Amino acid sequence: MNVETVDILGSPALVADVVGDGPVVIFVHGIGGNRSNWADQLRSLSGNYRAVAIDLRGYGDSQDPAGSLDFFDFVEDISRTLEFIGAKRAHLVGLSMGGLVVQAFYARHRARTLSLTLAACRPGDRPVFDDPKRFAAERISSTASGEAAITVEKMLPRLLGPNPSAHATRTIRASLEALHPEAYRKTMEARLSIAPFLDMSTIDVPTLVVAASHDAVAATTQMRAIADQIPGCRYEVVDDAGHLMNIEKPDEFNTVLASFLNTHATLEQTV
Repeated sequence: MNVETVDILGSPALVADVVGDGPVVIFVHGIGGNRSNWADQLRSLSGNYRAVAIDLRGYGDSQDPAGSLDFFDFVEDISRTLEFIGAKRAHLVGLSMGGLVVQAFYARHRARTLSLTLAACRPGDRPVFDDPKRFAAERISSTASGEAAITVEKMLPRLLGPNPSAHATRTIRASLEALHPEAYRKTMEARLSIAPFLDMSTIDVPTLVVAASHDAVAATTQMRAIADQIPGCRYEVVDDAGHLMNIEKPDEFNTVLASFLNTHATLEQTV
């Protein structure tokens, strides 16, 4: 697998990994992640798809936002990536915050969205957090002082399932340790300010909703409720996995994702 790492010039500059040829699949990481979280998925899909994993602004090797951050700025990151690789449309895959980002992209750019895969995320039709003040106190205050290690220790147990491999634990820990503290704080504040932006019942592209059986962040009941709102939605559960199921159980996640994408791979020629 020959992964090409591309620099997308602009303000801020973005970085993405691109591999394979075929229909474009864009992968969007969560609030504690970066593009490396999708390495197993890029490897799995590279034979049949052009798989692209983005570092959103403020994450991984992408530049931090210079000023304040609006959540819909992440939509622009996807748009710029599509333009850079010369793609008009794409299948969008998002996990956790990434699932909310791809919903926001769909809300702004329906014609450019071939399908949606929403994994372990919140729906775009309600406030992001049930108790935003408590969430802000736990997460933003811990990083405002630069104590990133404290955030890692608080977050890690909630992201793992009951039987994580040593590799999955190391990968997720490394992802959290790579966070840019100031950009992370800005992202948290941007998430706290999101108003409902999407009626889930109006989604009219093929949609896959994926839950993890032991997700302490986005419970299966929450994900099932999202799927029930979307006409024709496919719903799957990855067993024995926590929130970052694509890292903990990559083979199982990849099987579900590939089955869904293969069903809709010809959409690019028909829309």
